[in-house]
Amino acid sequence: MTIFLTIIGVPIFIFTVISLCIGTANFILIFSDIFTGNNFFRYQYKNKMKELQYRNRYNIPAINYIFSFFTLTALMGIIGRLFDIDSVLIAYSISICVYPVILNIGMYRKTSKIEQGVYFRDLLKNHKKFLQLSFLPLAFLITIIGFLFASMDKIEGLTGWIMSIENLSKIIESIYGMRSADVDSHFFQHSLKLLLIIYIFSVPLQVVAYFCNQVSEYIFECGKGYKTYFIQIWNGFKCVFKQAWGKKNKQGDGAKNNGEF
Repeated sequence: MTIFLTIIGVPIFIFTVISLCIGTANFILIFSDIFTGNNFFRYQYKNKMKELQYRNRYNIPAINYIFSFFTLTALMGIIGRLFDIDSVLIAYSISICVYPVILNIGMYRKTSKIEQGVYFRDLLKNHKKFLQLSFLPLAFLITIIGFLFASMDKIEGLTGWIMSIENLSKIIESIYGMRSADVDSHFFQHSLKLLLIIYIFSVPLQVVAYFCNQVSEYIFECGKGYKTYFIQIWNGFKCVFKQAWGKKNKQGDGAKNNGEF
């Protein structure tokens, strides 16, 4: 059994590390897509069989969201230095807001003109479905915790237990500190713990990303009216400014002519 768990643990660890590296590389490419669009390093290409293919970095939302640990850590460091932020929580909060905005803008710049926008809509739906699926384990966990807290006074030994950060931290530490009787299965447990920590670290990011996904989908499908509205307002401001500037120039010319006379 221990050998079997070790055999399972090794692929899990390798998959986790590779996914973290791919997630970081994808973010670098996504950030560059904001500036290059689809003009350089085109997202669609033809393979050896002359069949039209697409790059894969926007089609793997699980890698981009869950395995964003390295990227978020780097963003936290950059944001902390740029804005002189010492609080890790504030830097993390800003990072999880910046990350999905960059991802959605890069995805729009790279794919919005492919198939007249149909491909971009499909990508948004793909991301939305994954985020909804990813929330299911969290919703299940919240339901279990809520049930335990609701029935706590009925369980013997938990009558005086109070929910607090200290007690929750003790629970997490006790789970993380669980050890197996078999030393060989430790690698399997640590691999699962690493995967679990990475998932928990990415949950707030996924919540913000879901909101950004919905906003992006709404703007892309229903934003033409708002675009026309703001263009009309801008044109109105320019018209008023030109009229005011024209009157000012006429008054200046009139005063100059009177002085010469």
